[in-house]
Amino acid sequence: MHFSQAGETLPVVLLFAAEFLFGGKLYAPVSFLRRNAVSVGAGASVAYIFIMLLPELENAGDVFRQSTSHMELLYQGKYGLNLAIMTGFLVFYGLEEIVAEKRSAESEPGTGLIFWTHMGGFGSYSGLVCYLLVRSLESGKSSLFIYVIAMGLHFLLCSQSLRAEHGAGYDRVGRWLLAACSVGGWLVGMLLDLPKPLVVILFGLVTGSVLANTMIMELPRDQKGKFIPFLAGAVAYAALLILFN
Repeated sequence: MHFSQAGETLPVVLLFAAEFLFGGKLYAPVSFLRRNAVSVGAGASVAYIFIMLLPELENAGDVFRQSTSHMELLYQGKYGLNLAIMTGFLVFYGLEEIVAEKRSAESEPGTGLIFWTHMGGFGSYSGLVCYLLVRSLESGKSSLFIYVIAMGLHFLLCSQSLRAEHGAGYDRVGRWLLAACSVGGWLVGMLLDLPKPLVVILFGLVTGSVLANTMIMELPRDQKGKFIPFLAGAVAYAALLILFN
């Protein structure tokens, strides 16, 4: 058990849970300010993907190959991480397509199979992120700080997007479910040390999911985003990542 990490990571998990509980209701008083804020957060997420996640994939791939070298795998560990990234991406891209297609068929937003499928996908996602908060491949306070800022912005935008999509259903049930999944993922991480190859696969799933959700919810689209704030967020956070790395 990583009890020594509890003091550092528990406040982070509670922050993530609070973002799901209350983040959907945090709106700037002026819509112009809110659009800029969303674009800044999107830029920061993109910077995190290109500066941190993609370079970490090479190290994660090496860990996976080394830890599975004794196993008789069909692909000999070569494509395991890549397949996990692709799976994470396709799951959330497909989930968004299903939700978009069935949206008009729902009698009331925030109810029915589509709502529960969406919440199940994001509940699993938030749980994986919080598990990796404890059992990450990287260690150190600077890595934790970078992870917290990036995923904190990401979860805040996820919460706002899900509330806009599901309305009262998200307020009534969804936000509590995602907050509970976040805490649950952290608890599993504190109590259970999964094998290294499986942790690498989880890392790949989260990476693919972040990529998909950034495209779906965060990148400016339909004239709702602003390029200058988006660029500012990307440049500023990239500089912060390089400075701390």
